[in-house]
Amino acid sequence: MVRNNLFLLSVFFIPFISTAQFEMVPLNSLKNYQDLKNYKNDTVTNSGIYRSLIILSEDTKLDIKNYNNRFLKYIRNEHVAKIKDSTLTLYADPFLNISETGHGDTMFSSNSRGLIFRGKLSENFYFMSAAVENQVYYPDYQRNYFRERYVVSGTGRYKGFKETGFDYAYAFGQILWKPVKLLSIEAGHGKQFIGEGYRSLILSDFSSFYPFLKFSFDFKRFQFVQMFTAFQDVKTNDSRLLVYQRSHGSFTSVGYKYSEKFKISLTESIIWQTYGEGYNNKFPATFFIPVPLYRTFLYGLSNENNISLGLNAAWRPIYSILFYTQFLLDDVGSFHNDSIVNMYNKYGWQTGIRVIEPFRLENLFILAEYNRVMPFTYSSEYRRQSYSGMNEPLAHPLGANFSETVVQIHYRYHSLILSASYSGAITGKDISGNNFGSDIFKSDTTASVNSPYYIQDPPGIKTEITNSTVEAGFIINPRYNLIISAGIKIRNFKNELKEQRSELIFIKLSTYFLNTYNDY
Repeated sequence: MVRNNLFLLSVFFIPFISTAQFEMVPLNSLKNYQDLKNYKNDTVTNSGIYRSLIILSEDTKLDIKNYNNRFLKYIRNEHVAKIKDSTLTLYADPFLNISETGHGDTMFSSNSRGLIFRGKLSENFYFMSAAVENQVYYPDYQRNYFRERYVVSGTGRYKGFKETGFDYAYAFGQILWKPVKLLSIEAGHGKQFIGEGYRSLILSDFSSFYPFLKFSFDFKRFQFVQMFTAFQDVKTNDSRLLVYQRSHGSFTSVGYKYSEKFKISLTESIIWQTYGEGYNNKFPATFFIPVPLYRTFLYGLSNENNISLGLNAAWRPIYSILFYTQFLLDDVGSFHNDSIVNMYNKYGWQTGIRVIEPFRLENLFILAEYNRVMPFTYSSEYRRQSYSGMNEPLAHPLGANFSETVVQIHYRYHSLILSASYSGAITGKDISGNNFGSDIFKSDTTASVNSPYYIQDPPGIKTEITNSTVEAGFIINPRYNLIISAGIKIRNFKNELKEQRSELIFIKLSTYFLNTYNDY
């Protein structure tokens, strides 16, 4: 584990300039709720095509209570450290996740600690950087998932800690520079998310951090975004050569915002074949052409470069209702001269609704969502061309060949938080070396079309996965989301070969800066 590299990278996003003082907030669901409440307020940046870090004005309501006692004011109201003068604003806060989880007579612990820095050098230049060290014991289903992929989900590589633990560290950060009013330039080591839902079928923040360079241009109701990325593939036995063999991605998006109530965008995503026999990191000229759909028309969806198109739309007819949808197209069977063209109908869709403060109950949020992805979507002939990074899908945690329903309820009363969530998925698992399309890392040329399991829906061993969580928490400090909470999580995994039930009771003290996912 490389610990000495855990320091300052940098962060992000401001399409509006104001004389007010601002502080930057990382992308997480708590701040997404704040964004939903303030979508007409210009102190909150519009998420546009990419759901990005939120920049809140200091006078934006955060339910911060004023205290006369200096100690209580510091603990409940203030950043741990701050510097503010005419040229620099800098905040420093802890990054914590200290938890104990019980599963029958077995206990699992988490000890994560680090620092996060946020600030600005001018009204046009923002930055953020964080470094975190972790020693964690995970439940069986997560431990098996990580060992199969040689990474801890959402963070990166690990090494063993004692007998069953995981020792790992990670860093992330971004910078944002706005040289002119209409243009934003961002660079860093982080994650992105496209969409309005809990999941994204186009690009989500489930996978590990990756380097990126992004240009955003806003003109009236239109937004254009060009992003370049590099994704690492992790091997069992890494060598100096393998470590630096990466796949490279380009994401070209164009969006139209008809009004505050409706917006739509189209994203062309490409994982490029920048390697081959005798060469590595070789970029074609078309990699750098920022013209939407140009590469799709030039190469087609069935090219050696893994190309997909994603449509995202959101409609908010009234304050309390937000409808959203996505459609992802990866390949079309009619483009192939093959007797099994149905295998190449690779697509997925999402539909969902968010209910914001129904029945005039302030800070109550409800989400209901459905996701469906066809077999072999996101996969390619070669592993490194799959739609993945650090051995994890760039979109949905289950990869492909699944249907899923998600329901979430979140309520906040002053400093008290109550939440409940449910996800239920049906997917087709592989067996005995077969390939039924759920594992996006397997070549789509090895499809097990002659197996009797292939004609099922979904193809493969039908598997049901459910996750249910109820949690109650107390916000100690909303400036850096320091929360103490407790809850229960129940996970069921069932098919004809295996049945596993996990009942987990947990208590934790954490600073909730980033979204984490364990419902797969």
